[in-house]
Amino acid sequence: MRTLNCIALLLVGAVPASAQFKGSMICKEDLSMALRSDEEDANVSFKSIAKRTFSLTINREYLSLISAGQSEFYECQKISYRSNKNRALNTIKCQTATNFLTLDLKKMRFIRSQMDPEDETEVGFSYGSCTLL
Repeated sequence: MRTLNCIALLLVGAVPASAQFKGSMICKEDLSMALRSDEEDANVSFKSIAKRTFSLTINREYLSLISAGQSEFYECQKISYRSNKNRALNTIKCQTATNFLTLDLKKMRFIRSQMDPEDETEVGFSYGSCTLL
């Protein structure tokens, strides 16, 4: 009887740890670009920027991204087809005021964009992959 109680206690203790485990991941950018504008001739182009690695923690409605010691908090929702609202995808979309992140939970791929209409230097795009911790 004691053995069964110990096993049950271990299993009950592992359930919350498993739930936290599934929500934490490390993501690496495969491509990262930012907007570059030449003031002399008013041409706009993209420049490649250093690829970053960051960590994500996902809750049902929130996502926190930690990169270079800074935290960003996103509000999230699941994506579903417009024509069939009952058919859900394994994708969530998250956003802040100027940052957007779409994450495919099945393929573990992400697309991240930063769009600030007030500052051209704050416009960027990146995509990459994530791995569970």
